[in-house]
Amino acid sequence: MGLYTYDSTPIPKSDRIPKLVENLYAKMPEIESARAVLITESYKQTENEPMIIRRAKAFQHILENIPITIRDLELVVGSSTLAPRGCQTFPEFSYEWLEAEFDTVETRSADPFYISEQTKKELKEANAYWKGRTTSDLATAYMEPETLLDMEHNIFTPGNYFYNEILLIIRIHVLVESSRGDGMSTGLDL
Repeated sequence: MGLYTYDSTPIPKSDRIPKLVENLYAKMPEIESARAVLITESYKQTENEPMIIRRAKAFQHILENIPITIRDLELVVGSSTLAPRGCQTFPEFSYEWLEAEFDTVETRSADPFYISEQTKKELKEANAYWKGRTTSDLATAYMEPETLLDMEHNIFTPGNYFYNEILLIIRIHVLVESSRGDGMSTGLDL
């Protein structure tokens, strides 16, 4: 049938893959600080330059200075983290939520991560620069006071407002007001 034929002969599997999987899950995921430190260094050095230039220089600085990782048994190499299940942070978006969990992130029931005392120290130093400068700070500056109050009372939590969701979040209080059932419906004038 047609131009193609299916060969159902089993392909022998290499013992390399189970070893890679074993190495991947041998340790708890780990929070790393290299990217946060590097982007902060670059932004400090480019204070009065246009934002597009600052971003480009930050990207260059990260690529030129992030530690290179080549792990045993990998055919395609390279990673943004040193640990096999590592996690870099992005303080330019937000950092406060992670700082608040520095002492509990390793023992929390959902998604625990190891974080060394040295990494905590490096992240705190990098994060200090970003106070009032994050995407989160920008987004909340545009939010209505009612929206901020709703967030404070955990009526909703914006998971990721770094992309197209920002308009919805800025005016989410309208939705909350219209769903309270107190006769104070304002409609959805998004």
